[in-house]
This record gives sequence, C-alpha cells and structure tokens, in this order.
Amino acid sequence: IAFDDESHDFALLMHDLPHHVQGNQLLVPTRSEAELAMDAAASIHAGWWGDPMLDTHDWLNGTKAVPPQIDGEALYTAFWPAFCDRYGDRVTDSMKKVGEAYYGNIQRWSDSRDGPRCLTHNDFRPDNMLYCPDDADKPIIIVDWQTVGVGSGAGDIAYYLGTAMDPAT
Repeated sequence: IAFDDESHDFALLMHDLPHHVQGNQLLVPTRSEAELAMDAAASIHAGWWGDPMLDTHDWLNGTKAVPPQIDGEALYTAFWPAFCDRYGDRVTDSMKKVGEAYYGNIQRWSDSRDGPRCLTHNDFRPDNMLYCPDDADKPIIIVDWQTVGVGSGAGDIAYYLGTAMDPAT
C-alpha cells in the first residue's frame, strides 16, 4: 500500500484468492470456521502482544499517537434511549439498570481496562473472513482492516463470539 498525504492518491495491491469463500454473518459458522477464526485472532494478537511500539504508529486507532475520534459518552447518551425504544420489552428492567449505570461512566470504564494491549482488527466477524480449509498455508484470510487499532485482543474474540455464534451450540 502506498499513500500520498498531499494528493490522497494511493495504490493498493490485491491478491486473487479464487478458492477462498467469504464467511456469512447471517449464518452460524461451522466449528472448523470458528476454530480457524480463533487461531487467526491468536496469531494477530500474539504478534503484537504488549509491544510498546504500537503507540508510535499514528495510523492505528487507540494509540497514544492518535487522540480518540469518538466521544463515547456522547455516542452512548444518544443511542441508548433509541436502543431501548427499538427493542422495547426485550430490554428488561435489569438490563436497563445496567445500561443506565454507564451514563457518565464510559471514560472511567474505558480507563479501567488495563493489561497487555495488542493489534486489534475491530470488526472481527465472518463477513471479513475468507475460508479455504484445503489451503494448508492460508486456510483463512482476514480482510477489511479499515478499523485496525490497538486494544484488548479479547474485544475481537468477544465480537466474533457475540455476533456470529449461536449460544445454543
């Protein structure tokens, strides 16, 4: 990838993967697909686990070199009531109590998340995965890196498990 800061011209080299198949966010992944996804996440996270150099890259979200781009408190304040309205009775009183406890506490919660940080994909879901179990070298390719950043690797795992897997399986 090459990018010119002045003109915003760029060159992007792409690789053809004719035997890989895109995952489907609307279907529950197979056990094999889920295992490949977890292995890929572990590989991505382990390669940068606790690396202080991550904070020197100004192109990564969540580093000390890049200020936060979103006011989490304002976003939450705007969307929580709409979420409750949209899902009505499915949002129980206990869920509302927990959700309302976040008002005014988003930054404190975020600051409390300490521990090793690593490179994170931040949109780790089946639609962003190309599978080819028969390809021993590349059985899975992770794509769509536009939200790449630095954070807790557990976030990628939780996002995948929470949005892709059926709790009954």
